[in-house]
Amino acid sequence: MSVPSIPDSILRLPSRTAEFGALLARWCAINSGSGHGAGLERMRLALAEAFSQSFPAAKVEILASDAPGRNPEGVKSLRIRLRPEAPRQVLLCGHYDTVFEADDPFQACRWTDADTLNAPGASDMKGGILTILAALEAFEAAPGASGLGWEVLLTPDEETGSHGTRALFLEARQRYDFGFVFEPARPNGDLVHSRKGTGVFVAVCHGRASHAAKIPNDGRNAILALAEFLLAAMPQQSGRSSAGAGGQQGGAQGARVQSLDNQQLRRIFQEGMIRRGNAKPIGRINLNTVPAAVLRAMLPDDPITADAIVSARGASSTGLLAISDLLGSSRIASQSLAAIAPYADTQSHVF
Repeated sequence: MSVPSIPDSILRLPSRTAEFGALLARWCAINSGSGHGAGLERMRLALAEAFSQSFPAAKVEILASDAPGRNPEGVKSLRIRLRPEAPRQVLLCGHYDTVFEADDPFQACRWTDADTLNAPGASDMKGGILTILAALEAFEAAPGASGLGWEVLLTPDEETGSHGTRALFLEARQRYDFGFVFEPARPNGDLVHSRKGTGVFVAVCHGRASHAAKIPNDGRNAILALAEFLLAAMPQQSGRSSAGAGGQQGGAQGARVQSLDNQQLRRIFQEGMIRRGNAKPIGRINLNTVPAAVLRAMLPDDPITADAIVSARGASSTGLLAISDLLGSSRIASQSLAAIAPYADTQSHVF
């Protein structure tokens, strides 16, 4: 049995490495973060130009990809189709948004060696889109190309959940015998033949106050309950399933876990304080009256914050009205406040 020869157009691909590398660098120089509407539009235009030049007979379509509150207003997908009447059809898809927004420090392209480009979106997945372009150019110059029809579908919101483009994929799948997604391969070059789905869940735990010394078993610690819940909910890490837990700022991308800012900490401190009419909460340490030595014992690794709390309460004629009053001081670490917040208040009977 003879082995089919590889068409010359495919054999010539390695000789075009410098050409493809230069094009990829130009694409990566366009910031197309999922939330950067103007950058996404520039990237879409650059892709439309490249595919139109390479395949002048193909039909290029601009598709609405609106998802109010999730996608930038007016963002569009790109569809390129050739030979939709052919007996065999294939779908090639990818996305041109990245996780690197316009204000991200990672913006520059850098060649680490003659064949490796370090740049925002280079592998995920502008490099994948370039692979589609190069492969189709080689395929179209090979014998037998007329027997296959293809569609390239490029979307602007994959990194944030494809909320505005899911319907495009559901509609496209009805037309094709095969479908390929050009996400990055494994570090060793192995192809990825399937990917896990994702889900985002929010768990809120509410505690129940009690006296820490007299009747502790009547109380419920929300932090401990949440920790126990997360440990039980996390599956065993394997090649088929994984999970992560963390906090996220409003509007931040799910691909990155952000630290809590002062505004979020202030809200947590305020919501965590029990108020029952004019009654003072029982069982927490009063930061207005607690001795400095006790504060230092509560914060053994941060005596600066302990001393700063004592200074802050003494500098106010009314004392501390809430733990959140301490936020904003350069001498008080917000994470140290978060550590003592479950056990402290500004109006309790303790001390």
